[in-house]
Amino acid sequence: MLLNRGAGAIKSFIGKSKLNDFYEAKGQYDVYRRGLKREGIQQKLYLTVDVDVFESFFQKALIAETLEEEMVSLIVYDIPTKRIVQWITR
Repeated sequence: MLLNRGAGAIKSFIGKSKLNDFYEAKGQYDVYRRGLKREGIQQKLYLTVDVDVFESFFQKALIAETLEEEMVSLIVYDIPTKRIVQWITR
């Protein structure tokens, strides 16, 4: 999903393990962020997640601390209504 405030892609977290899905999403985010920086592109990158995943899994201490410490910006998205619920810019 390309947004006028930055770039992001919706991550589904539908695998057997939300933790493994998080590892994959965070890894992609890190590679994209590094690529933008390397190319000198001044565009904010967002990890976009469904509101249900955000309210359950992303509130766990280890996940929340990791995102905060590593300055990962988030878009919380309600898939059924196709609406952005929250922007978290770090």
